[in-house]
Amino acid sequence: MRSRKAGFTLVEMLVVVVIAAAVVLLAVPSYKRTQSRARYDAAKGLLIDLGMAVLSLQGDLNAANVSYPGSSAQKLTPSMQTSALNTDASVTTLNVTQLNTALFARDYIPKINFDTSADTYKGYTFYICPSTISNSGCCSGYNSTRTVVCMQDTNADASYQWGRFLEDTSLVRGS
Repeated sequence: MRSRKAGFTLVEMLVVVVIAAAVVLLAVPSYKRTQSRARYDAAKGLLIDLGMAVLSLQGDLNAANVSYPGSSAQKLTPSMQTSALNTDASVTTLNVTQLNTALFARDYIPKINFDTSADTYKGYTFYICPSTISNSGCCSGYNSTRTVVCMQDTNADASYQWGRFLEDTSLVRGS
């Protein structure tokens, strides 16, 4: 009688490898979708904060009987957080770049931890939209409601490509 050696046969090992490969093939797409959604949700939180800050600044301007200047979208950049601005200056005398800097200098919104390699947050680029309804880009209006701020994903293969914060404080997501 022959004794059997301890260990696994080749067939048993192949079965284990095939099962592991199937699990990986099913899990990876779900994991990527979850990552993409988490990135979008983090950026959406900033979009809401930024939108409310711009609306607050615009409310202060309206109280001073001044409209928010600018005819094109202004890209949000890290330099807006560090630019020197006289915080005592009247908002009525500031140009659009200074007003965008005032969002941070006057604490309408806290500083943003931008991604290290670009002017993005979680892979999204943010724009402060003009006070008139635009017809192009992510700042375009939605159902006759002006877009206050918007974000666009810099990844071409993303599931959540853009988002808009509208003047009525609602959010619109695009894919």
